[in-house]
Amino acid sequence: MNQPNGLTRCLLCSFCDPGVGLFAKQNCTPTSDTVCDVLSGYFCKSLADSTGCSTAEKHSVCDPGQRIKQPGTSRHDTLCEVCQEGSFSPHGMNCTMWTK
Repeated sequence: MNQPNGLTRCLLCSFCDPGVGLFAKQNCTPTSDTVCDVLSGYFCKSLADSTGCSTAEKHSVCDPGQRIKQPGTSRHDTLCEVCQEGSFSPHGMNCTMWTK
């Protein structure tokens, strides 16, 4: 419990499930809940003020014909864009100019 509230029992600590991309950034104490953050390769979809990230999602993978415009971070998904005319990207990473 982090403040008086009239409850007769303590609240259960939140669990940061690594199976959905979360880890415990700060462990639960008698006066504060667990604070969750995201594992590498994930971004936070729902950020709760006192408990950190509550839901995470894997970074998007760019499709062939696209490139990574902005890599994903812990707070934002990967941003993809279509390769410009005259270039290609077979793996969705970087665009390469056509060979003449």
